[in-house]
Amino acid sequence: MDDIGTEVPLTRLVVALQMEHVEYEPEQFPGVIYRGERGTALIFSSGKVVLAGFRDLDSMEAFASGLRETIRAII
Repeated sequence: MDDIGTEVPLTRLVVALQMEHVEYEPEQFPGVIYRGERGTALIFSSGKVVLAGFRDLDSMEAFASGLRETIRAII
């Protein structure tokens, strides 16, 4: 689990991320599902992020770092 430390505007995030890797159905699930090459992130408007499906810690940390930078760039 990760915490961005600020609220995340999910609709702006969906536009900023590549659309083929993103699922966002706010009526069905309150977060953005972002599928990377090696794992998946569940991103919530509270700034909390759940990372799943990674086989090793290094790839998970690299993915989380890139995701944090992308999110902070759109805020």
